[in-house]
Amino acid sequence: MVLACRTDFSVHAGVGTSLIIVDMSLPGISIRKIGLGEHAVIAGTSYLEFEDVRVPAENIIGGRANLNLGFRHLMHNLNHERLYIASVCNRFSRICVEESFKYAVKRKTFGKRLADHDVIKASLARMATRVEQTHAWIESIVYQLTTMSRAEANDKLGDILCGLKAEVGNVYEYCARETTHIFGGNSLDSRSVGRRIQPLAAATKGYVIPAGATLIMEQQMTKLAMKWHAKL
Repeated sequence: MVLACRTDFSVHAGVGTSLIIVDMSLPGISIRKIGLGEHAVIAGTSYLEFEDVRVPAENIIGGRANLNLGFRHLMHNLNHERLYIASVCNRFSRICVEESFKYAVKRKTFGKRLADHDVIKASLARMATRVEQTHAWIESIVYQLTTMSRAEANDKLGDILCGLKAEVGNVYEYCARETTHIFGGNSLDSRSVGRRIQPLAAATKGYVIPAGATLIMEQQMTKLAMKWHAKL
């Protein structure tokens, strides 16, 4: 396992952290799986405890020359991680729109289809609009990542990717909420017409929080933008 560990306590974590490889069969390590219920387990996420675990210095990623440079490597990697999670959230949001539309044109209440009620049409429109907006933003950033050098992308796209992660998370949570209102009680049953909606609605926090929760991302976006402004 790759771990970010404090290797210099005389300074703050940003300049006193290293990335190391840890053999998980070493004595003193315990692992407990973290889940969100029967139908929404967060893959690969566990609660780890380390009790006097000794790891050789040679296990520092990049060798001893990379001692205390772990935070810098993590920050650069987060750009791609945030883009990946944003893409997943955008896709899940689109599934919410798709399933809501299919359900709304079949389900009837008060003598007419759900899709014929103004409030449902407005909900579908708002969901679809926000999904298309964030999809276009993702494509714009992907284009920039493929045309910039890695160094330039790391330097200039960090704040934009923070904003993207925050907004796509907001849209995913919004679409999950609206979809549950359209499906009603069926959104709670993963064995009926809500089989695609129940796990999506239950897993929102599992995608909105990793790689930076929304409030942190919005703060970090502004912080990085001001830092870039000062550099210019």
